[in-house]
Formats: sequence, structure tokens, C-alpha cells
Amino acid sequence: MTVKRLKIEAGFILFTAVLVFLDKGGLLWVVWTAALAHELGHYLALKAFGGKISGIVLSGGGISMIQSRTPRLSYAGDLLAVLAGPMASLGLALLLALRGAYLPLAGICLIHGLFNLLPITGLDGGRALSLIFENAEKFNTGDRILHRLSVAVLVVLLVLGVWMAAETRGNLSLLLAAGYAAGQRHTTKRTL
Repeated sequence: MTVKRLKIEAGFILFTAVLVFLDKGGLLWVVWTAALAHELGHYLALKAFGGKISGIVLSGGGISMIQSRTPRLSYAGDLLAVLAGPMASLGLALLLALRGAYLPLAGICLIHGLFNLLPITGLDGGRALSLIFENAEKFNTGDRILHRLSVAVLVVLLVLGVWMAAETRGNLSLLLAAGYAAGQRHTTKRTL
């Protein structure tokens, strides 16, 4: 893999430091393994369809690859490359669960894969819907539908997050996930 640039943002260093500080159960390596498996799925699909990666960004939101605009993938290749990350996460979760192997990793991969399939702009599910709408030549209408769907899903995540925080006396994980998803909506580069 030829990567022209590796960008490490301050948010990545801060996020990692906070995770190291808060990680009493030793699960940080599990989270990063799940993220790497997800990105490996994107990478393998891109390579299979002739795509190229122009950079890797380590940010507060995790790891993402910047897909080069040239060569342009076919519609099917682009769609499969977008969905390959969540499928890799879900596939690894299933494989580990069926083998009864390291179940914390299986659980994190399952959550990671399902979360990324949410129809929110900036997440893989939103990108897949955007490609489908674009291919159907209803992009303007599809873009509005995706925007409204993203907002609706984010509102549900926020409401559930507030409820969960109140019921569990302070578990903010779903609120943090909603905040992350809301931040991803403003991603402008073509990332996977």
C-alpha cells in the first residue's frame, strides 16, 4: 500500500490518552483491533476494485482512509468498498462468537459494524445510501431524505443516550456515540 501521507490529529492523541486513563478493564487494544479490522475490510475491497488510498488520518473519531479520486471506482466497487468495513466488523464478530473465542472483541466488532451501518451522513450506512440515491439519479431528493433520516436517527440516539445515562447513573457511552455520529456528518473528504 502506498500512502502519500499519514496525518495524526491532536484529537487522536487526546482521545487515546483519555481512553488509556479510563481503561480499567484493559479493553483499549480490543477497540483498536476492531477499528483496524473494519478499516482492513475497506482497504481490501478498494484494492480488489482497483482503488487507491491517498492518506490515512488518525483522529479523535478513530482511523479513516482517504480514498483517492483517481481511478474512480465503478458504482458497484464504490458501494462494496463502503460496505466492506461494516461487513468485516460483523464477519469477525460472527467468527469469534461461533468459535467462542475472545468475546469482548466479538462484541465490540458487532457494535462497531452495526453502528457504522446507521443511515447517518458521514458513517458507512449514510455513504451507501448516498451512493444508491446518486445512482438512481435522484441525488437532490436523496440528499434531502438522507439529511432528514440522519437527523431523525441522531435524535433517537440522543434521547436513548439521555435515558440510558439516567437509568444507569452516568453511563454516557450512547451519548458519546451520538456526539461522534453528529461530528461525522460534517466530514467533507471522501473517507472510509
